[in-house]
Amino acid sequence: MKKKVIVIFGILILLCFVFWIYNQTRSAGGLFYTSVSDYVKENGDCFYDFYDPEMYFNKNATKQTLKEKDTVNIYHYNDPKYYYSLYFKKVKDTINLNIIVDRNMEEDYELDSSDKITIQDKDMYIDIDQDWRISIVYPQEDQYINVIFEFKNLDEKEVNELVDIGTQMIIDSINLN
Repeated sequence: MKKKVIVIFGILILLCFVFWIYNQTRSAGGLFYTSVSDYVKENGDCFYDFYDPEMYFNKNATKQTLKEKDTVNIYHYNDPKYYYSLYFKKVKDTINLNIIVDRNMEEDYELDSSDKITIQDKDMYIDIDQDWRISIVYPQEDQYINVIFEFKNLDEKEVNELVDIGTQMIIDSINLN
């Protein structure tokens, strides 16, 4: 009899824990989609497309858009139509890539402290922390596009190559959309 009470009590505690975890993930406001088609199905065709980042790092990769590839994790907070990010782990060695599309323009990008460059008549702002991060922001009237590379132990030449890749990704996305 005592064993049954302990087992039932254990099961109740386990169910309470599962229910608590479920509520925590639902109320956190941060969710994700695993494909562009899921995102478009739920939010309409407001997905700002990019080319698959693999093509910038692997010359043998097929040139395809993320819509064509369809398998990508799209993270969002609150309304996914206005703010989402695309995260790519290890696009090359120790380099991670995060692309943010911000239509709320709530993010504080501190563009004044960044280096402004103009490529093909497009003003972009680059903030480089040589030790671990590059952020390239392209502000438009209705949204910001932010390409962020996170890395470890890169020399100046490799950092400059990432800046070139990031600016090219933005230019390609502008032409694509």
